Amino acid sequence: MSLPIERLAALPGVDLSQGLRVLLGNTVKYCELLRRFTQSHGDELDTLRAALKAAIEIAATLPAGPGSEPVPLEIVKADRQLQLAVVAQLEGLLVHSDAEAIALVQANSALLRDALGDAANDVVAKSAAVQF
Repeated sequence: MSLPIERLAALPGVDLSQGLRVLLGNTVKYCELLRRFTQSHGDELDTLRAALKAAIEIAATLPAGPGSEPVPLEIVKADRQLQLAVVAQLEGLLVHSDAEAIALVQANSALLRDALGDAANDVVAKSAAVQF
């Protein structure tokens, strides 16, 4: 069985050397801080994941807006592909509890609102509420 510190080193997005440098190499303290962090904030990421899932489900049922001007199919496809790429990237970050999810939501909030409609507001609000 591997030690907790060895398992942490294998996680994507964990900068083990930086964390240990801040704690002067104290691996026990580092593991304890991470354990306390996940206990304090684990539910926030679960809530954000649930909000994103709900927003995607709602967006799948939304019709085109009334009175909309027809948009060339190529533009619709390209825009939709970009939206799907951002949503897929966000899902991937959330699966790994990666804090970069917050920056992705903030940088792409308008695009997420286009893709997910009003449901995106919940995703944006919940991502802003996650504290590290």
